[in-house]
Amino acid sequence: PSPVGRYHGINGGLVVAWLNFYHFRTPGTQVMDNATVVLDEIGEVQPDALMRILPSKGGQTRDLGKFIAGAPEFIVEIVDSSRDLDLGPKLAEYERAGALEYVVFALDPDEVFWHVRQGDRLVRVEPGVGGLFRSKFFPGLWLDPSALFDDNGLALIEALDRGLATAEHADFVAQLATR
Repeated sequence: PSPVGRYHGINGGLVVAWLNFYHFRTPGTQVMDNATVVLDEIGEVQPDALMRILPSKGGQTRDLGKFIAGAPEFIVEIVDSSRDLDLGPKLAEYERAGALEYVVFALDPDEVFWHVRQGDRLVRVEPGVGGLFRSKFFPGLWLDPSALFDDNGLALIEALDRGLATAEHADFVAQLATR
C-alpha cells in the first residue's frame, strides 16, 4: 500500500466523522471508510470515504458479497501526492460510472474540489454563501472547508448542524422514510 501521511489521516478522520454525523441524523444513508466498490465490469475503486443511500431506500448501489456494486452517490478522496490521478483518471471513472457527487480534499495546498453531477458530467462547483459547500443530492450536508483544514471539529459540526436544521433536510428524511 502507498504510505499515508499524518495530514491525510487527520483529515480522513474528520471527513468520516462529518459524514457519520450526517448519517446519524439521516436514516436510510450509510457511510463507509476505505471500502472496495465494484463500479461495474471494468472499474473497481477504494475511495477514502463514501456515503450512499441504502439500496432498500432507492439508492443506486447494491450489495455484492463483501463489497458494494455501482457508483455510490457521494464519494470523497483525500489527496496529497495523487492530486493529478484523483482529479484526472479517477474523476473520469466516477463520472463514467454515475457518481452523483465527488469531493476531493487536496492537501498542500489545501483545496476542496467539489463536483456535482449535471447530466452525464461531474462539474466542479464553488462554495456558496458564507464559504460553505452544500451538497446537491444530500440536502443539509454542509461543509465549512476552513474548519476541516484547520482541524476544527467543532466548527465543522456547527456548519453541518445549520444544514441539518433546514426544511430541505427534513423533507429528504421524510422522503427516505417513505421509500
